[in-house]
Amino acid sequence: MHPKITLYARPRANMTSWLEMVDYCAEKGIQNLETLSVFELSSPDVEFAKKLKAYADEKGIKIVCVSVGGELVGEDEKNRVARMKGYADVAMVLGSPYLHHTIVFNFWDPDTILASKEDLFARGIACAREVFDYAKGLGIQAICEEQGYIFNSIQGYGRFLETVERPYGTVADFGNIRQAEEHIEDFIAAYAPYVRHAHLKDVTIISKEDRPIGKNEFYTVNKNYMAGAVWGQGDVNMEAGVKALQKAGYTGYYAIESDPSTEEDPDFFEKNLAYADALLTRLGVE
Repeated sequence: MHPKITLYARPRANMTSWLEMVDYCAEKGIQNLETLSVFELSSPDVEFAKKLKAYADEKGIKIVCVSVGGELVGEDEKNRVARMKGYADVAMVLGSPYLHHTIVFNFWDPDTILASKEDLFARGIACAREVFDYAKGLGIQAICEEQGYIFNSIQGYGRFLETVERPYGTVADFGNIRQAEEHIEDFIAAYAPYVRHAHLKDVTIISKEDRPIGKNEFYTVNKNYMAGAVWGQGDVNMEAGVKALQKAGYTGYYAIESDPSTEEDPDFFEKNLAYADALLTRLGVE
C-alpha cells in the first residue's frame, strides 16, 4: 500500500473500535491512521488514547492526525471549546502533530445557516482562536478544512484565514469544496502554503430537480443534491487535486475518507482504497 495513504473512515460498517482500525491497517499494509471522534474517542479520553498509542506502536502504525467532527459553535460554547481542548490533549498523547476540527458543521439546511451567517462566523472565529491557542501550548498544530456553508468556498475559507489571526493549517478536502460547487484543484492553488493534510473523497452533484428524497440528503449552496461516489466515478477530479498538491510541494498524507455504512455498494471502501493506491503510485507521490 502507498506509504502516504492514511486510514480515516471505517472500512467495514460493523467496526466499532479504534483497535480494530489499527488491525485493519496492519492487515492491509497501511502505515498511518487518522482518528475521528467516534468509537472509544466519541469523547476525549486520554486514558484510552494511551492504550491506543501503545497498540498502534506495537503494530507499527503511526497516528498522523486527530480529527473532531461536529459543531464548535452552538449552545453552551464554553463546553464545546473545552471538549475540543480535550481532543488536543488526546492528540498530544497519540503523538499526532495535528488537531483537525470543524466549526459550523452542516450539510442539510443552507437557508437557516446562511440567515445567521455573520453571527455564526464571528462566534466561530472566537472559538477557533481559543482552540488554536490551547493546542499550540501543547505543541499541536490546529488545522481546519473547507466545510459547511460558511467556512467553505475559496472566498469563505479565505475570510476565515484572514480573520482568525492565527496560523491555522488547512486540510484540502477533495469532496467538501463541491458543497460550494467549486473544485479542489482551484482551492489548493489558492491556499497551497497552508495545506498540511488531505482528505480524499469523490462526490456526485445531482440537480435539485432530479435529486432523490430520503437517504443522505446533503445539499450544495445552490440546494443541489450531493452524494458519495465510488472514486473516479463522481464529479471530483481526483487526479487534478493530487497534481495540485504535488505542484504546491505538499509532502503530507492522503486520508481515505470513505465510510461504507453510508453507501449501498458493499465494496465501496475497498474500491476507493485500491483507486487511491493506484493513483498515488501512478503520479509518483513521495
